[in-house]
Amino acid sequence: MRNVIWEPDRATFSMNSDHAKTELRRSLKLQRDAFLKSKKNIANQSIMNQLLTLPGVCQAATAYLYVSTDTEVDTHRLIDALESRGIVILVPRIIDRTEMRAVRFPGWRSMQPGPLGILAPPDDTPWIAPIDVAIVPGLGFSIHGDRLGFGAGYYDRWLVRHPETLKIGVAFDDQILEELPVGGHDVSMDLIVTENRVVEITT
Repeated sequence: MRNVIWEPDRATFSMNSDHAKTELRRSLKLQRDAFLKSKKNIANQSIMNQLLTLPGVCQAATAYLYVSTDTEVDTHRLIDALESRGIVILVPRIIDRTEMRAVRFPGWRSMQPGPLGILAPPDDTPWIAPIDVAIVPGLGFSIHGDRLGFGAGYYDRWLVRHPETLKIGVAFDDQILEELPVGGHDVSMDLIVTENRVVEITT
């Protein structure tokens, strides 16, 4: 059975969405950070294997991926795997409090800690051509494709500017909830991939 920390009902979402998001971020972050390393390694491998078989990933010429930290779904090996297939890899570069750019991945040796302490390219020249697929992080996702981010809104703003991009959320299975508090600026995913399933979002 899936271990669910907190699933407020739909009325809670509509009446107090900001408070619900804050509490849910706290709960999901605690759960994600406590995920056993042994289980996480297996889950990461399963998620990567599933991503590498998705048509939207296999057929992509360009892919935008977040650079994972220790507690997130790993993207380091995924970046290497996709790059070995000849896919152009783009990664985030935080410019200021409101702007995040997709920048060409320069290789791990050139990456440096960015403003949030996450590895990023030293160059901030944005990629201006279309991007086929984006692998998107989140503290939680709903089975309807809703995403709970980290509160800064970087990905929502970026995704709004790139409607042509296939949006794939990645998470551990316990991060998938039936419902999430949703705001008008939140961008939904097209697919969600966990270690146990691929959720295709239909509208």
